[in-house]
Order: sequence, then structure tokens, then C-alpha cells
Amino acid sequence: MLLRFSIFFTFLIFCATLISQDYSEGFSYLESGAFDKAEQFFQSYVHEGSKDKTVNLCYGRAVGLNGNAQKAEEIFLSMLDQYPGDYELQLNYAESLMWQSKYQEAAKLYRKLVSRDESSFPATLGYANAQSSLKNYDEAEVLVNQALELIPNNDNALVSKKYILLGKAERLKLSHREEEALDVLNSLSTEYPRDLDILISLSYLLLDEESYGQAKDQIDTLLRYYPKESRVHQLNSNRSLRILKYREALRYSEEALDHHPQRNDALHLALIDQHVNTLIALKEYRRSQTMIDSLALSAPTQDLANRLAINLALAKSNYAEVERSIEQYSGEEYFHQISARSALQNANPWEAEVQLDTIAMIDPESVFYYYFQKELNKSWYNNLKLEYLNLEDNGDNSVHQYTIDYTSHNQNRWQVLLNYRLRLAEQSEVLEAGMQNILAGLRLRLLWDLDIEASVGYALADRNNIAQLSAAIYKLGMKKRFSERHNIAASVLRNYYDYNVNLINNEVYEDRIGVEYFRKFINRFGVYTNGAFSLLSDDNTSTNLFVSVFRDFAELPLIQSGVNLQWLSYTNREMLYFSPSRYTGVEVFAKFDNRYHPAKKWIYSATGAIGIQTIENLSSQSIQRYELEIGYKPNARSWLMAFYRFNNASSATVAGFQARSIGLKGDLRF
Repeated sequence: MLLRFSIFFTFLIFCATLISQDYSEGFSYLESGAFDKAEQFFQSYVHEGSKDKTVNLCYGRAVGLNGNAQKAEEIFLSMLDQYPGDYELQLNYAESLMWQSKYQEAAKLYRKLVSRDESSFPATLGYANAQSSLKNYDEAEVLVNQALELIPNNDNALVSKKYILLGKAERLKLSHREEEALDVLNSLSTEYPRDLDILISLSYLLLDEESYGQAKDQIDTLLRYYPKESRVHQLNSNRSLRILKYREALRYSEEALDHHPQRNDALHLALIDQHVNTLIALKEYRRSQTMIDSLALSAPTQDLANRLAINLALAKSNYAEVERSIEQYSGEEYFHQISARSALQNANPWEAEVQLDTIAMIDPESVFYYYFQKELNKSWYNNLKLEYLNLEDNGDNSVHQYTIDYTSHNQNRWQVLLNYRLRLAEQSEVLEAGMQNILAGLRLRLLWDLDIEASVGYALADRNNIAQLSAAIYKLGMKKRFSERHNIAASVLRNYYDYNVNLINNEVYEDRIGVEYFRKFINRFGVYTNGAFSLLSDDNTSTNLFVSVFRDFAELPLIQSGVNLQWLSYTNREMLYFSPSRYTGVEVFAKFDNRYHPAKKWIYSATGAIGIQTIENLSSQSIQRYELEIGYKPNARSWLMAFYRFNNASSATVAGFQARSIGLKGDLRF
């Protein structure tokens, strides 16, 4: 977050004059921060018509420090008419400009003052603070070091230097120069050991770089030295949010609120914001709505309530409500922020990118831009998938299969699709056959939510290393996305049956028409279904329908359970492949999967299912299948896993068979 520093208050008066006129009481008020009393004290002298320079100077400072910076500026300007070019008055006048955030004017005046007297500590430090307020951190760093050469180890200069370098680190981070920012913060943490602001900034940067372990070490240090500091508990909650430990994040968020009793200041509102957003992440929608309604009753928190209501609507995928709610922000940066978030969540990263470009034009150093760009960049990648599989069944069938699947960068309107699969089958250690599928194609984004693709290629088969087949294959597809949790797809393809040696030798292929539908609801229930109709080269036809109804009990790691149903029918019964006139399968399944957890390096997945199947008019048979996977994910864009699979459902192979397979698979996004 951006840190602001307080302006260094110069206070140059003539002590001898103070003593002789007995202004020490007013001076004491100024020194102790009792600015209202200081203003009343010196005002009495001014109203009596005092022309004393010191009295009017102190009165101007008291007025400005008591919150009326504009009046203070007028007082100093009036005095400068009486004392033209007075160095001390000009210093105070420059400071009054700083109080009003007139940093450009203040910097020009400080520059002149430093030129007049390079040995002036208050002018040099004031100039450093003005440059820092203008975010000219390199110039500010040089100036504050010059001030420290004039008065070494001055407390005010050291405080200014700290915040100048914190601002510099933030600027470097927002410019995606994170390594340089880390160097600055590490150097600061050495120079200012155990400093709260520095350690908090360092921790957030480590979180931004997904160095969650190092960030935890810093947070533990902060908790040890600042156990009652609400910002530390807020930071701890933020870390838990980023690694998707929502319950833990909620507990730390509550602790942060407990340690900050002050109401409706900036930090309190930030803590409430994080707390409610954590509830939303937990899908505690009723509790979230109750807190939002409570916030809406108070004028200081109404705007926060409106923004949280939009976040809640986004979480529920209630885009109509989002559109209505952000109308009041039309044209503002916040409008584009919500539009970008809504577009990305609604599976439209291209529109999100347009909104992000607009935000960059409004505010080139937008903190939202920095974080959202990181999130958006996860949508753009080349994708390479690799898999090796070794399968054996109790029909003496042994298979080695190698698959490579490549999709080019998806930020463009066009994508290149490449697929290669080699399947080598053996039977009884005597017969051998191989099948190669080679496909190349293009995918076109017609609209942000509509893709079409077409691939053509060849199927090449051989028996005992003697080529016997070379035929064209193809795949055509279309996909419509309604949201990130709702889509439908259709495809037409030609595919050769290659499960075992006999099927490869007989060159049986199918022309299949298929439809897939997926929908997941906000109550964690979902449905997936696919149906297909196939025309086979041996004049057979088949109809296949699969339906899965499931519920997610947790998302990261995924804990899912549901019911699968399958119906399969062939027109003709063939001995060469499993082709019943009627097949029904019902199974209950459960799945655990942590591979998409952002903070896990070692990943694993386990799926198990049991059920029954009915073939023709035969008695029902029990079926089971399970799959175990374990692997390693060095970063968010790549992983490698080993797997073991077992399946005894007849739809997978010849009736009564059992199949086991082991293999490796990997995914690389670059």
C-alpha cells in the first residue's frame, strides 16, 4: 500500500525574544501539540495589535497546525509583505503550502531557499519532503541524505528518509521492478530494525511475489513485537486470504478489528472491508448481507456498503445487479475496476483488458492496475500438455500411449492447435499394432464468448511394423461460454477405434456428433452432461449419454461428490468391440484434488467410485473405478504428476474385463 509521511515542522524563532516577552506558555503549547490552545494564546496578542514578528509567526503556525492551512498561508504572505525576502518567513510559507498539498509550489520555493543557503537544514529537508510528495523519490533521497550530512542522525530527517524510501519501493513495485523494490526494503529493514511500517511493506511485497513462507516469517516477527497492532493482524489475514485459508483469514480479521477500537477512520473502514470480503469468499452470504445492511445505515460507511454490495453481487454472479449498482460510479476509475472484474469473472478477459487499459490512462500508478494485471496475465498463455500411459487388462492387452497437445497463446483472436498421439498395442506377446493420430488446426474467437475450431490430420496404423493404414481424420468444434461456470460445446469428429490390436487391424472408425453442457450453481451444486451419436465404418451406430450431478463441499482443495449415470446403445452387436444394445451404469463418486491450490507445491488427487451396471437383460453387476495421482507443482503455470488408474466397467473394455494403467502427465503454461 502507499504510505504517506508527515511534513517536517520547522520552528525557527528567536529564543531571546521569547524569554523577554514571556511567550514561553504559547511556545510550550506548540511544542506539545496543543495547537488550539497555542492559537488562542497568540491570537490574544495579535488582536491587541501586536506587530511583533515572533508573535505573528507563532500565530500563523498555530493556525496552520490547527487545521486552517489556507489562513496560515495568508498570514505568512502578509508578513512577507512587511519583511520581504525574510528567510525564516519563507520557510514557514513553504511549509503552509505543504499543509495544503501544494507540493509543486512548495518545491519551487524550497529549491530557491536551498540555492540561497545550502547549509540550511530545514530548507533541504523541506525540499526533500516536497519532492517525495511529488513522487520524485530519487531526487528526494539525494536531498534527505544531504540533510543528514548537515545534521547527522536527526530524528525528523531519519523519519523522512524512511518514508521516502518506502515510497520509492512502492513506485518500483508498481512499475513491476519487484526485485529492486525488495532490495530497497531489505536495506531499510537493516537500517531501521523491527520498524513496523517497513516490515509490513516488506511482507506485502513478499506476498505479491507469492513468497508465502518468507512472508510468514516476517509476520511472525511482527506479531512477536507488535502483538496488539491491528495492521499486523490485517496483514496476517491478507496472507491467509491469498493462500485461500478463508476460515483462518476470518479469525485474523476479527482479531484486527478487536485491536482497533476507533470507529470509522481509514484503517477501521479498511478492516471492515477485508472482513466482509473474507465472509464473501467463505460464501457466508447471509452474514455478509447483514453487515452490509448495517454499514448502509451510517453516513460515513454508506459508500463502503455500496462497494461491498457490488462485491457480493459479483460473488453470486448477479451481473444485472452489478450493472445497476455501478451506474453511480459511471466514468470514475472504480466503474472501470468493477467492469474489469466482472468481465474476467464472466470469462471475458479481452473486455477486462480494455477496462484495465482505461484505468492505466486514468492513473498510471493505480494499485488496482498492478494487482489486477497480475490476475489477468494468468488468463494468457501457451499451453503444452504431455502424457505417457501404460495400460494392461486381463484380456492380454498391453498398451503404451504417448500424447502431446499444444495450444498457442490465447490472447490473440486466432490460436494454433496441435495434437499428436502414438498408441502401441501388444497382445499375447505375439501380435503388435500401432496407431498414430496427427492433428493440426485453428481456433477462432468469433465473439468474446463464442469459439469455433477446426483440425484436420491423419491416422497412421501399422501391424508388426508394416504400414497398413493412412487415412484422414478431422475434428470440428464450437463452444459458447455464458460465464466461468456455465458453458455448452458441440463437436463433430472422425476417430479410429484403437483400444487393442484387433481394433487397430480392422480399421474401425466412427463419425461422432457430440454435445457437452456444464453448469455450476452458487450453492455449489453442478451438472455435467454429454451426449453423442456415432456412425461406424462397419455400418453400426451408437448412442451414448452421460450425466453427472455433483456438489462441491470445498473448493481449494476440491472436495466433490456426486452421482454419474450412463446409457449406451448400439444398433448391432459386434464381437470385435463392446457393443450392447442396451447398457446402463450408475455410480456414486467422490473426489479430492489440491492441484490448483496456489500455495501447494506437492499436489495430489484421489477419485473413487462404486456402482452397478446392467448389460442387455443380464443381472446387474457391481463396478468400481479409482484414480490416484501425486506430483509436484514448482509454480502456478506448471505441474507434473504420476498416476494409477483402475476400472472394471464394461463400457471401458470388453465385457468382464478389468483394466489397470500407470503413467505420467504434465502441464506447462508459458
